[in-house]
Amino acid sequence: MSEAPEIHFTKVGLAAKVLLDRPRALNALTLGMIRQLHPHLQAWSRDTSVSHVIIEAAGDRAFCAGGDIRALYLWGKTKNPIVTRFYL
Repeated sequence: MSEAPEIHFTKVGLAAKVLLDRPRALNALTLGMIRQLHPHLQAWSRDTSVSHVIIEAAGDRAFCAGGDIRALYLWGKTKNPIVTRFYL
């Protein structure tokens, strides 16, 4: 069984829209979400049909808790160098 996407992208009129969809984790950003978001933002910056980007969050508890601290902690325990690349 595949996991539900944690981030969604749409375009409505002149608006490019992003939905952060991890409400149980206060929509904390994961490395996978950042890797998906970055190319969309780059493309939209060059797209003359996009005048603005709207970022929304699923759920009603938080917009975005920032980076996923649990993932950071687990990466740190393994001394995975991806930690510094993600947060720098």
